Amino acid sequence: MARLLAKILGHQQETERLLTAIENDHLPHAMLFVGSSGIGKRTVAFAIAQALLCEQNKKGCGVCGACLRAETAFEKGGNTEGLLSIAPEKNQIKIDQAKEILEFLHFKSISKNRVIIVDGADTLNPQASNSLLKVIEEPPANTYFILMAPSPSHVLSTIRSRSQIVRFSPLSVAEMKKKAIAPDWALRACGGSFERLSMLTDRTELEIRESAVAFLEAWMKKPAYYLQSEFRDVVKDREASRKLYKHLNALLRDAVYLKMNAKEQICNIDKEALLSQLSAFDTELLMTTAQKALEIEQALDSNRDSSLVYEQFWLETRPVVS
Repeated sequence: MARLLAKILGHQQETERLLTAIENDHLPHAMLFVGSSGIGKRTVAFAIAQALLCEQNKKGCGVCGACLRAETAFEKGGNTEGLLSIAPEKNQIKIDQAKEILEFLHFKSISKNRVIIVDGADTLNPQASNSLLKVIEEPPANTYFILMAPSPSHVLSTIRSRSQIVRFSPLSVAEMKKKAIAPDWALRACGGSFERLSMLTDRTELEIRESAVAFLEAWMKKPAYYLQSEFRDVVKDREASRKLYKHLNALLRDAVYLKMNAKEQICNIDKEALLSQLSAFDTELLMTTAQKALEIEQALDSNRDSSLVYEQFWLETRPVVS
């Protein structure tokens, strides 16, 4: 059985609306699926494609040739006679890939419908976008475009205006627990994204998280810590320093939630001791420090030396402890 609808986790209302539209022959010919990466937009897109291509019904039987080929394309990649999937190459969808879509539509269809899935529509460069405008606005009969992006604002307005937007919310912790085995703190912190969850539970990422904990413990208790080699070793690597500030900000945010007695909002629930110590500080100090942590990203984007960026953060925010 290869019914892709059964693989969808969450997004029940959105899926039902799309299936009802297929059943009533009212499905828009161009749709823009928007929402965070890793929450299942791609699964829904391929499930809808399978339903459109199914030789037996309008929901995807899972056993006919078209359904099996769509399932293979979803699991292993590749295309079929009725389904073409495009994704960014080196973080961009270029004109050659747009031409591939036009060539796919040039030949006479031998399937009941044709579906083009564009994963990463926000990465379409101007040339690729312009070449697709007309066919997205007036596609051949029985042709459907499913575009995906983090948000409508990421997509060029000319493409966005020709597509019906379908919004997908992050998955809940309960929904993610149906598929993932991970610490509760990671399930809370990943924002309903399996992609983010995978990143958070990577060994290197876990080490950086512990570095963030050690950083804040020193921030509270060791005035001259920023002069030590241990501090420099943590922040000198640019990629690691980018990840570090995110954990610093998340821990500081959780300390603010704890101080406000909003425990249900806390993600790093396994770091209760640290959060309790942080929450003893003034709320304004915590908020200011969290904001300064966010500014680290801007400084790193300006190609400033990461060690100096963190030294400045330390000197500007560290509390005076008697």
